[in-house]
Formats: sequence, C-alpha cells, structure tokens
Amino acid sequence: MEIEFLHNSKINIGKWDRAIRESVNSRVYAESWYLDIVAPDWFGLILDNYRYVMPLVCNKKLGFKYAFQPVYTQQHGIFPPASAEITSAFLEKLNSLFSFYELCFNSLNIIEAAAGELVQRKNYLLNLDSDYTGLFQKYNTHAKRHVRKSKKLCTVSESVSCKQYIDLKTKFAHKGIASKHIKTLTLIINQSLLKGRGQLLGAYDAHNELCAAAFFLKENKRTIYLNSFSSPEGKSNRAMYGIVDHFIEQNAGTKHFVDFEGSNIEGIARFFEGFGASPEFYSLLKHNSLNWPFNYLKK
Repeated sequence: MEIEFLHNSKINIGKWDRAIRESVNSRVYAESWYLDIVAPDWFGLILDNYRYVMPLVCNKKLGFKYAFQPVYTQQHGIFPPASAEITSAFLEKLNSLFSFYELCFNSLNIIEAAAGELVQRKNYLLNLDSDYTGLFQKYNTHAKRHVRKSKKLCTVSESVSCKQYIDLKTKFAHKGIASKHIKTLTLIINQSLLKGRGQLLGAYDAHNELCAAAFFLKENKRTIYLNSFSSPEGKSNRAMYGIVDHFIEQNAGTKHFVDFEGSNIEGIARFFEGFGASPEFYSLLKHNSLNWPFNYLKK
C-alpha cells in the first residue's frame, strides 16, 4: 500500500480535517488549525485518499531528519484506528523516513512492542454523564475537602481574558517559561476562543486578585484541560479544585468527557483521580536506528 508523505502546503485541508473530525479517535491536536499553531511546517502521512492520516512534525539535527511530539500536543498517531496491517505499513513508512523519532500515538492505536521502545503513558478521563450531585459523590474525601475550602476562599469567574491568564503564568512561574512556548499557548487560547471552542476559568481570592486559572479546549466529545496555573496564594487556597469543580458542575449531564491530559507524576495524577477520573493509556514509541555516535541524538 502506498502511503504519501506530504508537506501541509500540498495537503487537501478539507479532506484532512474531515478525516480527523469523523474519526472515533478524533483529537483536536491533529486538526489543521491546531497543527498550524504548534508546528507551522507540519507534514502528514496519507493513505487511500485520506481514509487514514497521521500528522508528523519534523526537524533536522547534525544532518539527520527526526520526528517528534510538539509542545501542547499530547496524542497524535493514526486516524481513524487502523488494523494491524495498516498500522504496520505506517510504521514502516516512518522508519523509511526517519532514523530517529519519539512519537505519541493515541489511545486507540495498538502498537506492537516489536515496533521499537514502547513507553505506556497515562491519561485521565472523567465522564460527565451524571448530574452534578452524582459526580460530586464520586470525588474522594481529599478532593471534597479541598473543593469546600476553595469555595470559602475563592470565587470562580468565567470572564478571564487570555492576557490575564498569561500574565499570571509568567509572573509566578518559578523557572520561567520559554517565550516561544508562551507565544504558542497564547495563539492556541486566542484561536480557540475565536472558534468558540475554548474556555478560560479563573479563581479570585478575598482581595479580588486572580490567583489561579485554567484553559479548557473543546473537541467532539472531549473537553481538554489543556493548561493551568496557580499563584502561591492560589495553591494555598486550593483554587484549582474550585475551578475544576465549577467546570464539572456547569457541564454535568452532558455525556461529555473531561480529558485531564494525564500525568505519570504521582501528585498530579492524584489530583485528577480525586475527581473520579479513570485512566486511559496511550503509547510513546521511540525509534533510533542511527549508528554510533549519532545514536545518542536527542531533539
């Protein structure tokens, strides 16, 4: 089977986006507008007139092309889910194009261990199919306590601007954030808001100061908890618990999912689990067929 490798300037964007949106494993990270922000020079693998597609972000180092997962992009992979034969063909194409890559496939892509070094990563999903009372009952004791504390000390607002959020994040980030990442995040937020697919929620403390905020990005049946930040005051007030609880209350009974984007870091995972979220697994595939000493290449 012939799989095309095309730069986005050669891709039929209408067909590409239709393939992504109509896939049972649809992810906003693979839509053209999102790729244009996180990696303007993106490519795609295409099979059978866009029946199957796979986004790719590439670069070059020491004369070698490599593929990698761009920032603010948790899962890519093959859309829609493919058979073992088709998946194998995509992987063979990848191996013919790149001697080195580290790529995250989506949760419905089945990757065999023989394909390379596989790392299982954990995501967390919360089904909002119940009413708020039912959903709140599924919070653990830890989360319930912190939600109540947050409600006493903070007020959640749905009128937070992108600038206010970015200002909060850049002011209190201890190690600083790369300016290019801030620029990318700002573009994602602003474009999502313009498309009616984004929402910013903020928490204000007793002094009416913004102390925490979170950005939610909506797709077909998921709303992604894409980015969040708390000031020291916000952390003390457990403000993020109040923000997430507010979002859950506002969207309860919608048969939608909150996609927390997961984490293998125990403390962060515990935060998601506290709201009753369940794990979903996806694969990071690492491939390195470079000869020594280039096999130590990192992006």
